[in-house]
Amino acid sequence: MPLHLKAQQEAIFINVTCLRKEIELEGLSNKPSDYEEKVKSLTIYPSLFNIRNQISTTEPYKEDNSLMFFTDGSKTEMGTGCSYCAFENGSKVLEWMKN
Repeated sequence: MPLHLKAQQEAIFINVTCLRKEIELEGLSNKPSDYEEKVKSLTIYPSLFNIRNQISTTEPYKEDNSLMFFTDGSKTEMGTGCSYCAFENGSKVLEWMKN
């Protein structure tokens, strides 16, 4: 790629992703909403993070004959994954996962 085009590409990338500005070039609109934002790094030192205040250890509210759904999603450099499962009367009745 010619150097001037590479420089233009990098300038657009920085303006759109870091500065969150909308840039139009040759009729193509580049919007910040088209790109995912980077996850902010941990702002607290890990040893000071009190996990006991972040996780509930009490049993969730349940009714007899209730149907409960649980979902989860995650993203790594290897891709995005998600899953869900359903419980009825405390027994798993449905499960699905995508890696």
